[in-house]
Parts: sequence; structure tokens; C-alpha cells
Amino acid sequence: MNIDIIRSVSVTFFECKRESPPCLNNGNYRPHLVVDGDDEYLGVSFIDGAECHFDEAVSASVLPMYDGVDYSKLQVSKKFFVMEGANIVGEGIVIERVSDT
Repeated sequence: MNIDIIRSVSVTFFECKRESPPCLNNGNYRPHLVVDGDDEYLGVSFIDGAECHFDEAVSASVLPMYDGVDYSKLQVSKKFFVMEGANIVGEGIVIERVSDT
């Protein structure tokens, strides 16, 4: 099976949209990402990342969560929104992507 790992993203979370910044390094934060200009929700798990502070960009790694979903829209240099339900709680950009076959 081919598993795409988005090794590096730069992501910023908005203070006005969350009570506290998420923990990005334990695999328990599982929002959706939506590529700028698209409307498809892509479920991911943040598996590694720097400590978050609101309104500051941090580096993180994400792992796609669902088999059979096309994550190819999350290419290097693509901007995305971090979604919790219908709420945009952050934004980011894909820095590096690898495939583990």
C-alpha cells in the first residue's frame, strides 16, 4: 500500500477561532485540511510538530487518515485551511511531501 506522508507543513492557528492551540505531536489532533480554491475535506492526523502559539507559523507533519481518498491536491506549495467542522481554525502551506511504499 502506498501511504503519503506530508512530511512538513507550515501552519498557523487563529486565536479568535480556538480556546487553546492544539497539540501537534501526539497524533490526537485530527482536523480536516481544505486546499485553497477547493471544497473537499481531507482528514489528516498531525503526527509531529513544534509547540503551537496562536497566530505564529509552526512546522508539523501530517498523515492522511483515510484509504481510498485522493490526497494528491496537497502538493508542495499548496495553501490550505485547517477545518474543525465548518470552522476555519488555521491555515498553512505544504513544504515537503514523501511517499512510503
